[in-house]
Amino acid sequence: MLTAPVASPNSHLLLCASSKQGGQCFLLDWLIGSDSWSKLRLDDSRIEQIVEFNGQFIAMDYYYKLYSLSLAPQLGLQEIAIAWWDGEDACPYLRPWIVVCDDMLLMVDHCITLSLAGAPVEYKVYRLDMSTVPAAWVEVKKLENYSLFIGCDVRSPAFSCSSLGRWSGRSNCLYYGYYDPPLVLHGLGDDADAVWNPDNDDYLEFKRNWYTQLQVFWVYPSMLYR
Repeated sequence: MLTAPVASPNSHLLLCASSKQGGQCFLLDWLIGSDSWSKLRLDDSRIEQIVEFNGQFIAMDYYYKLYSLSLAPQLGLQEIAIAWWDGEDACPYLRPWIVVCDDMLLMVDHCITLSLAGAPVEYKVYRLDMSTVPAAWVEVKKLENYSLFIGCDVRSPAFSCSSLGRWSGRSNCLYYGYYDPPLVLHGLGDDADAVWNPDNDDYLEFKRNWYTQLQVFWVYPSMLYR
């Protein structure tokens, strides 16, 4: 992940890597233009996502724990205490992911439906409520004027966008980058059946995976350039 466009001052490149022997994971930080990396040894999990939210960086690991990430004066992670749904002490989903949408930090995951008609998959959205201790996930029924963009590879950055009607896009939807077809459109929450294209292959794989080959992903220009 880039913490800011390359041309910006104080831009960092963050990288999660594992050793060839033993599989020990590390978080690496390079201040662009400097001649060295900072390295943080991770205890028991790799970092899967990092997003910028309300002026701070939030990291999510393989077990879906969230951390506040600090770059200075030294590289560090501080776990955020979170209460899961229905009294669970761990994340009940298989492959959720996080995305910043307006002033909300969202967690999104899918569930396969057994309906013979309509959408075979439903995506649910939860926002992190940090007004409580521990913080809590609260379901979001509708994203109003926003939609989400994500790819099928875990390393594909997720982002949100508003006012998609300017280019005939749809709000309260998930634009899922795939390889065949290259785009699958999902309605979020109650809009799942109304948005689903019945001509799509019912056997599409909707979860995010680690792929050995580069997969389709979205690029939001301000991630790279000012």
